[in-house]
Amino acid sequence: MCPNCRAQSSPQARFCQQCGSGLAPQACNACGVQMALGSRFCANCGKSA
Repeated sequence: MCPNCRAQSSPQARFCQQCGSGLAPQACNACGVQMALGSRFCANCGKSA
């Protein structure tokens, strides 16, 4: 599911077909831990995305 527009996408999709947002999880800029899609804060260190 797209964290931006909530549209459903295939599991292999790298970008949303509705809004073009990236669907790949991002790493936290502070600690490098992979963050869940749509996260606003890192679950490991608490820094904002």
